[in-house]
Amino acid sequence: MEKIKIHLMEGGVAPQASKEEPGFELVIPFNVRVVRGKQEIPLGFSMELPKNQVALLMPREDIAKKGVLGYLNWVNDEFFNVKAMNEMVDEDRFNYINSKKEQFYIIDFSVSNINGQKIYNVSYQEKSSEPARLAVCEVERSLVSCTETGEVKLHVVNRGENPCYIQGGMCLAKMLILDIPEVEFEVYENANAGETETPNENGKKKKLKPKN
Repeated sequence: MEKIKIHLMEGGVAPQASKEEPGFELVIPFNVRVVRGKQEIPLGFSMELPKNQVALLMPREDIAKKGVLGYLNWVNDEFFNVKAMNEMVDEDRFNYINSKKEQFYIIDFSVSNINGQKIYNVSYQEKSSEPARLAVCEVERSLVSCTETGEVKLHVVNRGENPCYIQGGMCLAKMLILDIPEVEFEVYENANAGETETPNENGKKKKLKPKN
């Protein structure tokens, strides 16, 4: 059995042999915010591949079919309803919202004095035990060659309109180690695809010579 050196960085998780699919499971080490478009997610480790091998990073089968179920709204490891609320409230209502920290998260507020009464313009979100999730992220295939010794990164793309939050500890992808055979190409001139012979002017076929 050939051994591959893995160098763990802080918080990184080494690839583990999958019990369900061929290859090695890749775990996202930290919570990640994925904005619209393509993004690379550091996996917290680097590796030393032999000269004749490459690593193929690809989505797990269920992720390839359904996409990544990312969270739509996630702040400080807590989940919220999708839309923030903006209200003009009196002091009693503001104090109530501010006191229920287990239920509400205040984003911003300002205070005005209207007819001698304090009025609060408050923007807040209500925490949710059932966070909204949406499959807007996809894992793209990528290759790591023996010449790449930096941190291994997973390539993802967010095709949705909103940022997507991926929870640390999730396994989105797997890694296959592939052997690359040493080959030498023989190049033929004037050959159709798949042919190494061509007819001459008398209709007889002649062997094509490799191009030097």
